[in-house]
Amino acid sequence: MHFQCTKADLVQSIALVERAVSTTDTMQVIKGIHLRVTDNNVVLTTTNLELSIRTQAPCHVMQPGSLVLDGKLFAAIVRKLPDETVVIQKKENSDQVEITAGTAEFSIHSLTGEDFPEFPAKEQDELITIPANTLHTFIKNTVFATSQDETRPYLGGVYIELDPTTLRFTATDSNRLSTYMMELEAEHTAEITAIVPGKTMTEVHRSLPQDKKLKVSLHKAKNQLVFTFDHTIIASRLIDGQFPNYRSVIPGEQPITITTNKNNLQAAVDRVSLLDPKGVQPIVLEVTDGVLEVKTPSSDMGFACEQLNVEHTGQNGRAAFSPKYILDMLRACESEQITLEYNSDLRQAVLRPAEGRHHIYVLMPVRI
Repeated sequence: MHFQCTKADLVQSIALVERAVSTTDTMQVIKGIHLRVTDNNVVLTTTNLELSIRTQAPCHVMQPGSLVLDGKLFAAIVRKLPDETVVIQKKENSDQVEITAGTAEFSIHSLTGEDFPEFPAKEQDELITIPANTLHTFIKNTVFATSQDETRPYLGGVYIELDPTTLRFTATDSNRLSTYMMELEAEHTAEITAIVPGKTMTEVHRSLPQDKKLKVSLHKAKNQLVFTFDHTIIASRLIDGQFPNYRSVIPGEQPITITTNKNNLQAAVDRVSLLDPKGVQPIVLEVTDGVLEVKTPSSDMGFACEQLNVEHTGQNGRAAFSPKYILDMLRACESEQITLEYNSDLRQAVLRPAEGRHHIYVLMPVRI
């Protein structure tokens, strides 16, 4: 194998695929980046057996071939090379690969590409195509609510529902739930339900450019969901199990409704929660005749309170919540105005954008 390409193209491609390089010692080959050179492109592939990523970069090919290089070492070397053309060559009857750029030269060990796991193959036609920035928003507004409890793996993923008219993402850790939906402009026949691991959805989110012109296609593979955009393919293993009937926990009409500026509420919650750097103490939201008090319960650490003028309908009342759970939703939400619907009797509350119910965030109050 022998090829050359620009450092910028190689660095960009490595940055995408190295997210899926395995950090375990079970299989040495999946700790590497698989390189395949053909047709004036170098194709880079990585997998940790849960997430697989493939992308490509243009190159000038002197001799086609394939091999696997240690992922961390190869990435570190390429990033430190001079900003000149990078030449990579593996000589016959040797496992050493020479990497040169300008006056810098490295020789590192390689593995055969034949032992690298096969990339997931698409089993069916495209399920749906959506703008990259839309998928970015879907993931951002749900993945934070996934569970870290490994004993219930079905709560550790984002539940994707696609039917002929609607796309919906939902995540819950049993203490809170975030569901985000969009009505599709063009009706189609594809339908799917799948639980995608939260960790891999986070990597998809990081990999996606926030570009409304770039389209992302979703396909189904064997126990995998495949995301394709530009020259990149990301395949995620699906989680087995039954996702909870989340619709049953979304409350109906509540006795207290307030609407306020999202940034003002976020700043108030953030400031008041400073008295508890460990994040275990709840905060109290108490509304009286259009004035919302965001405050802490009295404790040895002290007391904090901030008042906000809000649009208020229904009863006066109070409830306590985890400040982290409130802030997670507010940081993800892009709406200027936010609506909180709650009660004073420890039932579920709803936090949502004021302009609609396309994003519903359900959180449990805390007894104080």
